[in-house]
Amino acid sequence: MTPAPGVVQRVVGRLARAYIAGPALADAVRAAHRLARPVTFGYWDAPGETGASVADAYCEAIAAAAEPSLDAYLSAKLPALGDAPGAVDRVAAKAAEAGVRLHFDSLQEEHADRTLALARLLATSGVEVGASLPGGWSRSVADAAALAAAGVRVRVVKGQWPGDREPRAGFLEVVDRLARAGAPAAAVATHDAALAAASVDRLLQAGVPVELELLYGLPMAAVGAVAGERDVATRVYVSYGHGYLPYAVRQVRRRPRILWWLLRDSLRGDVGGLSARRRSPR
Repeated sequence: MTPAPGVVQRVVGRLARAYIAGPALADAVRAAHRLARPVTFGYWDAPGETGASVADAYCEAIAAAAEPSLDAYLSAKLPALGDAPGAVDRVAAKAAEAGVRLHFDSLQEEHADRTLALARLLATSGVEVGASLPGGWSRSVADAAALAAAGVRVRVVKGQWPGDREPRAGFLEVVDRLARAGAPAAAVATHDAALAAASVDRLLQAGVPVELELLYGLPMAAVGAVAGERDVATRVYVSYGHGYLPYAVRQVRRRPRILWWLLRDSLRGDVGGLSARRRSPR
């Protein structure tokens, strides 16, 4: 049964402090130090924020990610940069200068061609680049081969928006394509422990270095156990900024069981990170 919207809003709001780094980059940095594991910084821009302002935020996040005590990179949303003159070039140059990976999140499919073409172009120019591919898109299998050939690190996700195929089956097809292509590296981003185990095993068997990537604040213990058993690192996507609460509410409405996971893990003490006894190697 789907919880009533008012119930979701109240519960997510009450638990937000544990699940979300906060509105500022400093909040995300503090969360990263508290987690003491690799992280991804993901900035959520405010409604109506200019591309130039988003580029400034991305550059600040890159500078923070370059801090020697952190293992971090930036996840960017290309549409958020809009058509601001020089915004993409400025962010890419900052990433190259700092030696920090610039990763492009997957949004609606209408943005895919431009995003993936840019990722391939930047990779050929010496920028360390990553891009997300959703299992819910049929096109992702071919995209995985093209990105792997260009040296782009692929993060496989189920996908936030509906696609044209069943996301779990598509997820594994993308993983298999990366394995066959001999990808330079890959990331498996899911809180589905069985899917994580199957994906990691296939990539490791093909000799592809792999990380598990998890969302800050969502349940991590089961997937953490998968990582620990395989001696695979986990990286946590730490979001901050302005869009996090509506996103959290939307996710709970789409998958009501997340609400019960959150409540359960808050009682167990597993909120916001992996339990101490199930931490995988850094």
